[in-house]
Amino acid sequence: GSYFDLSPCEKDPYLICKSFNGSSGTIRVYDPTKVHTLANVVPSANASIGSEGAMSIENSWDKYDSVAATKKVRQRIHFITSIDAHGHSVTRMLIGGGGGKSQSSYLATTSAHGTRVRVFSLPNGENMWEWHRGSKSCRIYSLSWNGTADRLAAYGSSGTIHLFEWQKDKRLVVVDNNDDYVEEGNNDFDHVND
Repeated sequence: GSYFDLSPCEKDPYLICKSFNGSSGTIRVYDPTKVHTLANVVPSANASIGSEGAMSIENSWDKYDSVAATKKVRQRIHFITSIDAHGHSVTRMLIGGGGGKSQSSYLATTSAHGTRVRVFSLPNGENMWEWHRGSKSCRIYSLSWNGTADRLAAYGSSGTIHLFEWQKDKRLVVVDNNDDYVEEGNNDFDHVND
């Protein structure tokens, strides 16, 4: 399966990856442009460790050897949020959108069952939409957004290419210059709030 994806947007880049220390259906979102430096003081082999596991200091009741402790420096990219995307293992995920000045970024995900495709907003991870691909399990091999991230294609082991369309916002369309109007994005798919 796919373990990570990096958004192509230079303005707001996001890195998403599967969570390996949480639920298999959880995804973590990072900002790769922000890096935090973490420094840990690691005692040398001759230094005493107190009862709480902290290195002792001279005024403490623990003995502190004169051998200097070493500093271990690690760098971590900035964690934004985690998304509980599915109850089963996430097998595919893909970032779309973010290309225009005001265009938002979205994350599409599928699970090992392959019966649902979910869309989340980035970076906050709000569940925006859900499509039901079918009732039988299917391994999704590929996801692909169009350029504006309002259409998504999915291909899987069923041998079928599924095309999904969603309206990020409803808009009114005036018909024949009269008072009749059509509310678009209303009945193509049901909006799901989990």
